This record gives sequence, structure tokens and C-alpha cells, in this order.
Amino acid sequence: MANHIFKSVTGRTPDGIQGTTWWDVETDDVPNTVDPDVWAALAGASLADLAKQFKGARRDWTSLHTLLGAIPSAGWTTYGDVASVIGSHAVPVGTHLATSGQCPNAWRVLTASGRVSAGFQWTDPKRTDSPADVLAAEGVRFDGGAAVSEAHLSLEALRSLLDG
Repeated sequence: MANHIFKSVTGRTPDGIQGTTWWDVETDDVPNTVDPDVWAALAGASLADLAKQFKGARRDWTSLHTLLGAIPSAGWTTYGDVASVIGSHAVPVGTHLATSGQCPNAWRVLTASGRVSAGFQWTDPKRTDSPADVLAAEGVRFDGGAAVSEAHLSLEALRSLLDG
């Protein structure tokens, strides 16, 4: 079927379909369960590239846990920045934060716009406070629902926290 479609569209005979190399993530249509900023970060990524990011659910998240544990009170970072520092991508980082139950300070990771991810959920279902409430209690100021940039930790600061 893929060979037929390829030949119909291109007029060439394929010598092997590498679909995941050609198929890109459609970033215009954001699933309602995914943070729009995280989804936008996928723009231009092929499925093959993403598969490399997700390779093996057995990823060692030790560096992520170490980094999150080192983020100081009244500081925040982004999914993308954390992913960059640990050599991952924002989507698997966000998924791990939402599902593992082992991530310290997960509320200190915000979207690129400084907002709490629409998909954020506490691993303790009894928690009713919002991450913004917790951050505000720690001293992070918010303006229009977004954390102010003065409390945002730079990539360099994150790298130094990880390198300890």
C-alpha cells in the first residue's frame, strides 16, 4: 500500500519506504491532552527523530531526578530547558514528570511561557492546590498567570545544578 501511494504521488518506484523518516509531527492540530508549548516544540521533528528520543521506556531518569531535586525554592524552569540539559526532549520529560511519582519539585517545571502546563497533574490524587499556588508560596511572582522571568533558571544555572 505504501509503495503504491509513493509511486502514485512521486511517479518513482520506491526502493524501500522509510515512512517515519518522512512523516513529520503535525503541530497545527494540538491534542487536548498535551501542553501546546510542548507540542509546538515538536515542529519539524520526524517520527524517526522522536522515536530516538523515546527509545526504550527504560530510560535512566537519574539525571532528571537529580536536577529537579537541586532546583531551589522560588525558582522555576521549563520542560524544554530541563530536556536540553539532560539530553532528552520536552515531551518525554513532561510525560515522566506526570506519571512517575518520583520527581522532586515537579511543580517548578513550567511551559516555555512560564505557565503551569494544562496537562500538569499531581501524582498524589488528593492534592488540590495548583503548582502556581505552591510556587507563589515559595516566592515566585506571577503576572497574568505566567511566572516572572526573574525567577527563571537559565540553562547555565541548570547545568551547574546538575554538575553540582
